[in-house]
Amino acid sequence: WHDGCCMRQVLRAVQSLQKSVPTEHKNNLRTFLKPLGWKGFKMEGLTPNMTRRAQVANWLMYYREALHGVPVEELKRRKAARAAREAAAEAIPPTGTTKQSVI
Repeated sequence: WHDGCCMRQVLRAVQSLQKSVPTEHKNNLRTFLKPLGWKGFKMEGLTPNMTRRAQVANWLMYYREALHGVPVEELKRRKAARAAREAAAEAIPPTGTTKQSVI
């Protein structure tokens, strides 16, 4: 299991899993477990295995809240709307350079 190749594959899989969760769902563990008395993780006890498990649990909560039972057409519509919002947010503000004109 400690083969470097295997660890890289696991790392890539976990990274892909995390990328698939939209930003608004990144803190699902904290949001759902805090009312139940969860205090969070302590850095000294955090291991790569615990981190991976937490990321998978976060993805499962995201799936339950945002995806479960939703038709594919609706998911595609949501994805397009999110992409449009992100594209609008990426508009580069004026920098004050000489290329900026004054009206």
